[in-house]
Amino acid sequence: KGGIANFIPTEIIKDIRMFEDYLAKHQIEFVFMPPSLLAHFHNKSAHLKVVMAAAERLSGVSSSSYKIYNHYGQTETGGTFFSFFVDKEYENTPIGKPDADVEYCILDTEGKPVKPGEEGELCVRGPFTTGYYKEPEQTEDLFRDGWLHTGDIVSQLPDGNVLYVNRKDWMVKINGQRVEPGEVEAIIKQVDGV
Repeated sequence: KGGIANFIPTEIIKDIRMFEDYLAKHQIEFVFMPPSLLAHFHNKSAHLKVVMAAAERLSGVSSSSYKIYNHYGQTETGGTFFSFFVDKEYENTPIGKPDADVEYCILDTEGKPVKPGEEGELCVRGPFTTGYYKEPEQTEDLFRDGWLHTGDIVSQLPDGNVLYVNRKDWMVKINGQRVEPGEVEAIIKQVDGV
């Protein structure tokens, strides 16, 4: 069955109450929300069936009126490739298990696999890009030994689901957008008097 794609104006997305009203008015059944928005969302629609959350850590959120799926992916992977059905509130919701065509490993700082339950960097390979366009140094840094080194620290839970723990570097996400503090710092230093 087909559907209709709604491209919601930014001013509506920035106002949570307008966003809730928009979903109800347009009888939206499936929506993507970053966890920072979902944490403040109060569903007003009888039509909403599925919420896909991604791009940030999801915590303290569940629903009995619609399904929530926590997803994980990166720009380099062209979309999400880990998924977890949110069955209850978690302090830190797992990112789940990978798609069938994705392999992963969790490596320590020396590049060796960690034991189950230990923390390490998530490395993946699958139907992804194999490097950055005209960026050989960045490609060499992140695409090593056939693996994309994500820079994300994770651990594997006893049930096989993967839990996102933190970043290996200083990159942060704000409303689902990647922000490199070093880039912000460089621009601020160009301002006279700072």
